[in-house]
Amino acid sequence: MRRSRKVGLCSALMGWTPPDGIDVPKWKLSNHLREASVNTVSTIGMDIAKQVFQVHAADAAGNPILRRKISRGQVLKFFSSLPACLVAMETCGGAHYWAREISKFGHVVKLIAPKYVKPFVKRQKNDAADAEAICEAAQRPTMRFVTFKSEIAQASVPCLNATSSQMGCPCAPLT
Repeated sequence: MRRSRKVGLCSALMGWTPPDGIDVPKWKLSNHLREASVNTVSTIGMDIAKQVFQVHAADAAGNPILRRKISRGQVLKFFSSLPACLVAMETCGGAHYWAREISKFGHVVKLIAPKYVKPFVKRQKNDAADAEAICEAAQRPTMRFVTFKSEIAQASVPCLNATSSQMGCPCAPLT
């Protein structure tokens, strides 16, 4: 009996030989997270850190396209090279600045409160898992987003907190 080339590939990859008369499909090894065309990116989740940001991009169907670490100095260069898409980040003080800067390139930037992102984290809490969770949460049709603040509005928040604490406001932060 003569064995086909498929059988040789099966035994090399899986360590076994299929019985006679069974046709085995061709196995193909590929990296499904290859650098894809930037035209297919529809949503980007970005986790902000001190020096290195984690980016997770997905297409319209939610399939991951790329996962990348970007240094703080390369963020604007990275987003300027992409066509307009949805960029989502967790809400924090720095997110408002990055939202303003990234939106200048024509991207739609949305901020998500951390309590809405947490249910989407699938594994350990790290920057890559957070970026993926942010990207997935942003694709949900019923997700609640936070509008990012202008520079003036963001600068006036400490003044409002100081004023409310002087007036004895019950919602003022305790110091």
